[in-house]
Amino acid sequence: MQGEETLLESPDLTFILGDTTSVCSALPDESFSLIHSDLPFNTGKVQKGSAGQYEDNFDDFSSWLTEQVQLYKRLLAPRGVLALQLDDREYVTLRQVCDSVMHADNYRGTLVWHYDTGGLARNWWSMKHQYIVLYGSGKDTPLFHGDKVPLVPRKALPKKVVNAAGQEKIYGGDKKLCSVWNLNWSTTDPERCGYPSQKPSSLAETLIRVHTNEGDWVLDPCCGSGTTGFAAHKLGRNAVIVDKNPEALEAAKVRAARRKQELATKGDKEVL
Repeated sequence: MQGEETLLESPDLTFILGDTTSVCSALPDESFSLIHSDLPFNTGKVQKGSAGQYEDNFDDFSSWLTEQVQLYKRLLAPRGVLALQLDDREYVTLRQVCDSVMHADNYRGTLVWHYDTGGLARNWWSMKHQYIVLYGSGKDTPLFHGDKVPLVPRKALPKKVVNAAGQEKIYGGDKKLCSVWNLNWSTTDPERCGYPSQKPSSLAETLIRVHTNEGDWVLDPCCGSGTTGFAAHKLGRNAVIVDKNPEALEAAKVRAARRKQELATKGDKEVL
């Protein structure tokens, strides 16, 4: 495909530089076990970072989003999961579009990413959360590995209780992650590459572990610097990532070079 570039191999990580509508229209049906994307937020501003920038403004966001979700529906495998991320600006639009295209019966819930990092608003509430809406294909039960859901500490300290039969049981300790993900990401984290609106890899890694198997294919149709793709490669999944911004490709190439160096260093240590 024109604009296609292999960033990593075994498993494959392919970046396709081009308009997401054109690229996704050319991809084969039911190919992806997970379609996960941090979509444009339609802020009406130019999003800027040290490694690039992009125009985040749509004349008709609802129509654009409808066209995208129609493509994602065709590309989603029968047991696949669609996981689309937005903030509060267009969350209602996203739900309305997905309910219409994917059908409301296939809505599987909304995850909330909550964080404390970043600046605070002076004259209004500081919005420190984003949404990840989940939909199945409607053709089969969405894949869900419950044993891969991360454990998080409970707020209450563990407590030992003895029942009437004299049996001891410990209450408390770790519990499975639920629908609200409290995850801070330092502004100085070395994972950051400088491309605007980059998200922590752990978000994508959790979705990939829980909703795919090794060797499956993952798609990010609005990939930015490629976080979802690199998370997929790290976990033994193949990925296709798409963006129309050449600066996104350059940022992804830098990350790919870093990943190759990490793998080479790991290989050297294993030989020793």
